[in-house]
Amino acid sequence: MQQEKKHTGHGDHWNSVIEGFTDTKIGEVLTEITNTGEKVLKSSDGQYALIIKYQSPIQGASLVRIVDGKNQLVSAFPILRIDNILHITIEGVSANDEAGEGYIQGTARSGIELDFFDPLFCINRSKYEIGKEYAFNMGAILYHFEERKENLEFVADSGPEKGKTFKMRNTTAFTMTDFYGEFQFATPFRGFVSEFEFKGSKFAQLVYKSNSGLTGDPEEFSFPMIIRKDSLKNNEPKDGDPIMGSGWLQGYLADSFDEFGKEEK
Repeated sequence: MQQEKKHTGHGDHWNSVIEGFTDTKIGEVLTEITNTGEKVLKSSDGQYALIIKYQSPIQGASLVRIVDGKNQLVSAFPILRIDNILHITIEGVSANDEAGEGYIQGTARSGIELDFFDPLFCINRSKYEIGKEYAFNMGAILYHFEERKENLEFVADSGPEKGKTFKMRNTTAFTMTDFYGEFQFATPFRGFVSEFEFKGSKFAQLVYKSNSGLTGDPEEFSFPMIIRKDSLKNNEPKDGDPIMGSGWLQGYLADSFDEFGKEEK
């Protein structure tokens, strides 16, 4: 696993889920979450609390540090609430102790290495052990995607297939970047599986499915991705078109919300 990475907070997620992102607008959203949140999850040591608002599949969370009985807002981020379990063996944890946040580094059963933001890190941190496998709910907020027009075919210049042209239109690819939680992908577009609205914007959900990994694929490497539709600028791809893009990956322990009641799907 690559250990030396850069922290960038939470990437560009608020700009990806709130149309017309400005400091004033995000301030209004954070005030709304903090003052009128429907759920509060507290860490076992009593140092942090997550105030959660809005319905699935996008929820907003304010992370506060509790000092002398008073709440100090230290962070805020969207939580993607779509059930999609991937089993990950933890190989590292990168914690921001001041903010009570953290990223998980690990390997999926398919053999793919990844790192992701844990929105419930302050709640679940004490449960994690290096080398142990956990079931995570995994999903991504996309910054963008577009039709992939380059490198769609190549000619083998050696080996038994020398001279043969290979088409890469249906190739899938997934790679993490130099920043924690941020990834790039390529895949054929298989259509949107659902659409919904959040804070006045229309969103669509698509699914990334890898065709790589260990022989036999012990568990398919697959996760939902959401995107604000106006970011596509009316250039929605057709079924089968090769696309590429980038986003912010997050995951939390699959049973994290059990004691607080399950959300409707």
